[in-house]
Amino acid sequence: FHSVVARLLFISRQIRYDIHTAVSFLTTRVTQPDINDNNKLLKILHYLNRNPDICITYKGGGDFHPQVYVDASYACHADLTSRTGVIVICNSGVLFASSRKQSFVSCSSSEAELVAVDDALSISLFIRNLCLELGIKFGPIEIFEDNLSCISMIRNGKPNDLRTNHISVKYFFIKQFIDNNSVTIKYCETEKMIADYLTKPLMGN
Repeated sequence: FHSVVARLLFISRQIRYDIHTAVSFLTTRVTQPDINDNNKLLKILHYLNRNPDICITYKGGGDFHPQVYVDASYACHADLTSRTGVIVICNSGVLFASSRKQSFVSCSSSEAELVAVDDALSISLFIRNLCLELGIKFGPIEIFEDNLSCISMIRNGKPNDLRTNHISVKYFFIKQFIDNNSVTIKYCETEKMIADYLTKPLMGN
């Protein structure tokens, strides 16, 4: 079980982002897997066997302008922590994807989304700085978020009210990069939020 999950983790981080959420969960079960965990592992293997040709494609000749989609699933784990999903798209192809459990319990969905945006900021800045070093110039990286309350807090650079005053100041680190035009935060409808796939399992056969 441990060996197969390790192999799946490798390919899920390289080319098969579609299984990343499921594999990320199984990595937390490698020390004490049960029958249910083994069945989930078999489902992933069957899925890969049925869909071996899914790949990442990029369009040539387009504007190199990374777009970052961020989403969070609030209190979805047994210990009530939330989950962050991040997808970076460039020239229609996935440049980076991540699905990971947040390290602490958030008090609201807005707070969970704010933590998710902070998680996405580091990779966004890395991509921007790398591109500048390579001589590739473009405007601010667009970060798409589907929670209006979270966007409002980010743009204000502080909590909105007494219910959010407890949120650590480090999660407003993004404000300075919005002010200097390195990144911009934009609203994305939940129905179009592609990072949603990295925050919860798909249901069905």
